[in-house]
Amino acid sequence: MFFGLFLCGVVYSRSTLVFFVFWWLISFVFINFIIFHLSTKIRREQKAFFKKKKEFSFKIKTCLDKMTDHYNIIEINKISFGIYHDLSNILTALNLSLGQLKAKIIDQKNELNNSENVHRDLVDISTKAFSLVSFLRDQYKQKMRLDNFKISEEIKNCLMLFNFYFTKYSIKIKLILEDNLFLFSSKVKFSQLIINLISNSIDSLKQKKIGSSRKINIKLFKNNDFIYLIFKDNGIGIDLKDLSSIFDPFFSSKTNKDNNINCGLGLFSCKRIVERDFSGRIKVKSDLGRGAKFIIRIPVNSA
Repeated sequence: MFFGLFLCGVVYSRSTLVFFVFWWLISFVFINFIIFHLSTKIRREQKAFFKKKKEFSFKIKTCLDKMTDHYNIIEINKISFGIYHDLSNILTALNLSLGQLKAKIIDQKNELNNSENVHRDLVDISTKAFSLVSFLRDQYKQKMRLDNFKISEEIKNCLMLFNFYFTKYSIKIKLILEDNLFLFSSKVKFSQLIINLISNSIDSLKQKKIGSSRKINIKLFKNNDFIYLIFKDNGIGIDLKDLSSIFDPFFSSKTNKDNNINCGLGLFSCKRIVERDFSGRIKVKSDLGRGAKFIIRIPVNSA
């Protein structure tokens, strides 16, 4: 526009008003053509940029999904020694019970009810072992079928995986669980949520001084149309500056004293499971040095 006016001034001094208008129109069209061309190119580049951004975001999401799935397998592998220890104890008890049963069969003077007690013990032990093995099998196979499962029972199954570590680090478990609460959803995903929370608490409790009290409190209850799961420990807690980042992928405030893999996907995985698989919400409260509390709210009809 200014270029056109400049040409107009030059032309006006040497020509008539017709040439003035002619040159002004030419310059005006020329400048607008350039502006139109540039704006078209900018819009084209913007579309290409947003398309690449969308493709990149999709790839990142896919990658995170795969990483969180593998992370849950890593968590099972981390506690595999404790599981082996517990299975050894179960098999030892089974062997002792079989020995007692054999002795009672040989000794014809024993009463029938004593043999029935031993038989009942054998059934209980074998059921516990089968339950543990089935639970691990489902975790490794990542079965995503929907089940109508009892929440309290699944929490106890997950706690069973960590019995060795509860004993090793003198961790006391307090459960206040409503027994009649059910969810129709992915039982595997729910167990992965609980396993990650337990593992996170154990990592925090391990860092306390020897002889310190170590506790995990789990409370489950229903209020109106929501199921609440409150998971609290008295570990080292979370620094206030880290609370806003605690659910971010790859963020970890844990030390690596035991050479554990702290890739920062545990709580990120918890948040994704709660929000994506159960349409719920999770939040955290913490006092540094006094522990952390995770509050999970899940709609009763989340599936």
